[in-house]
Parts: sequence; C-alpha cells; structure tokens
Amino acid sequence: MIKKILFILLVGLIIAAVDILVLREHPGFVVFSYADTSLEITLSQFYYWVIAIFIILYFAFRIVGGLFRLPSRIKHHRQDKRNLDIMHSLESSMLEFSQFNWTDALRTATKHVKQSPMKKAQHLFAAHCAHNSGQKDTRDAHVTNLRHLEGGKALANTIEAEFELEDGHAEKALLILHEESTDNICNLNTLSHAYIKTENIEGLETTLVKLLPHADKAARIQYTVNRSLKWVINHYDMNSADTKLAGLWKIYHRQLKANPTLLRSYVHTLVKHRRDTIAEQIIKTQLDESWDEILIQEYGLLKIDNVEQRAKQAEEWLKEHKDSAGLLLTLGRLYKEQKLWGKARSQLESSLSRKPLVATYAELAELHEQLDEIADAQRCAKKGLHIATRDVVEAKRTF
Repeated sequence: MIKKILFILLVGLIIAAVDILVLREHPGFVVFSYADTSLEITLSQFYYWVIAIFIILYFAFRIVGGLFRLPSRIKHHRQDKRNLDIMHSLESSMLEFSQFNWTDALRTATKHVKQSPMKKAQHLFAAHCAHNSGQKDTRDAHVTNLRHLEGGKALANTIEAEFELEDGHAEKALLILHEESTDNICNLNTLSHAYIKTENIEGLETTLVKLLPHADKAARIQYTVNRSLKWVINHYDMNSADTKLAGLWKIYHRQLKANPTLLRSYVHTLVKHRRDTIAEQIIKTQLDESWDEILIQEYGLLKIDNVEQRAKQAEEWLKEHKDSAGLLLTLGRLYKEQKLWGKARSQLESSLSRKPLVATYAELAELHEQLDEIADAQRCAKKGLHIATRDVVEAKRTF
C-alpha cells in the first residue's frame, strides 16, 4: 500500500515539475472555497503540500502504532530472553551429561522448567540424569511430572519401564508396557530384555519379529536383536526344539550372517542337534561369501552320507586357502572318515604346521591309535592337552 502511495506521489512530482518547466507562464491552479472564503494556490504548490502532509501523517501513525505495540514487544522480548536462557541451560546440561556429571546435569536440566516451552524434553532428560546419579525419588518425580503433561503418558510409561528393567524389576516393566503400543521401538527393545529376564520364550518370539526390521537403525537395537537371538538359540538347544531351531534361518538369516560369532553358535547348535543338512547349506553359502576358520571346522563334523562330495568341495576351497589350518583339519577328518590314512595324516600335520589346534592334535592322536602307533598317539594327546591347558590359563588372565 505504501509503495502505491509513493508511486502516485512520484507521478505527482513529475507532473508538478512539468508544470513548472512547460507551463511556466500559465501554471495550473487549485482553488479551495468555503462560504465567502477561498484559497487559490498553484498546482505545484498543491503537490508539495500533499507530500509534506503525507510524510508528517505517516511518521505520526508509525510513532503512535509503535507506542501501542510497545507492551507486546516487551513481552516477546522477555519470552525470547527466557527461551534463550532455557536453551543455554539445556546445552549446559548436555555437556555435563556427556562428562558423566549427572548431579550437575540434573541441576541445570530443570532450571526454568515452569516457564519452559519444552517441559516434556526437560523432564525426560532430568529423569535420565537422576537415574544415572542414583537419585530414584527425584527420577520418579520427573517421570510423574512427565505423565501429567499433555501427550506425556506414553512417553512416561516407556521410560519408567526402562528404569524398572535396569533396576532388576522385569515383571514390573512388563506390567507397565502391557497396554502400550508395541510399534514403539523403545518399548519393543525394553520388552525383549524383559522377556529374556523372565524367560518368556513366547513373548520374546513375538517381540523379536517386530523389532527385527529396526535392527539397522541403532546399535542399541542391533545389540538387543543379537542378544535375543543368542538367548533363543540357547533356549531351543536346552529344550531340544529342533524344528524351531532350524526355522530361525528362514526369518533371521540376514541378522545371523551379519554376526560371525552368532552364526558360528547357530551352526554349532544345528550340528549338535543333527540338523546337518541345513548346517551344510549355511556353511557352504557363508564360506563362498566370506571365509571363516571356525565354520570350516564344523564342515568336517557333519554327519551326512556325502563324505566324498564334501572332500571334493574342501579340495576346491584349498586352492584359494592353502594356509587355512581349519580347512586342512577338515580335510584330514574327511580323509580319515574314508580310511585314507596317509592323506589324512598329511593334511593333519600340514594343519599343525600352520596353527597348532587342540582338535587337530586330537584327530591325529586318534589316527595314530587306529594305526597302532601308540607312542605317537600319546605324544599328540599330550601336546593337545598342553595347548588346551594353556588356553584355559590365558582365558582366566584375560578376565
């Protein structure tokens, strides 16, 4: 609007300038009359007066409008300053939190909380600080305050269940999350650990399937999925749930393949429960993608009537992995099973030259015993026992 008015005034100035330059001898006039009184001025003077009055009125209205808006501006300024103080307090809390100064972080986290526009975030952060500093009453108070805020109930239940689980109250954590959404990742994470603590296999099976798609989102979720899978495998092992054990591969193959330790445990359990066919498929697929010294040893322990075929496969692998002690051990086992004593001894001794393994000495001792070479069998058994004892001592030192 102001731009339009200024444009009209500019046009008026141009017309006035033209009036002065072109119509100098006969300038235009503007006449104002009221009753018997009249006022006559030139057209250019009229435009000058209009501009002057406009400028005066414009600034007058600006000043008056500014005075009317002054209280609102002062209020907004105070609010901005308060918000800035709140942000500085939260920043200070986070810095203290990163340095494990829980008490100082708690003190600054709750500053200005009554006037804060981020009450939920502050109570949530303060609850974590209080929990880490061992101030359970303060922690519970912040959780309660969080629950009373609009939209804070579900968040309060999530964090309270997590705290209860860490305090060792798995049953209480399950009770808190009983009516909460199981689509919430944090809830699923907490439920998984709670089901492990309470040895609830049915609950863990259901929760783990829902948590699996989120495994790549955070290391914490990845850890929970791996821990849950490890516990499920051990549970199926102890309860001889062979069918369920074998069925894990169909659902969790990506997760198992991504964790070598978990995959080795799974394959070992499959072999233990005579699920050798699926174990063979997994081992072959995995070794073609990524070599593993532990899995190749399991390959030689399979109880499948295809020893010659597995020996040929192992020979193919040997072309690319000539220095693999585990592969040479497996070849020795497979040749020994075929009663190819000379080839078996050669492969087992080659394996020992790469890396002395307890299992290799055990296989070689058994081979010497079958060939009535008692002294050599005793020598190999003694060396194997020495390595096993040394490994136990080293393991104790490590811990």
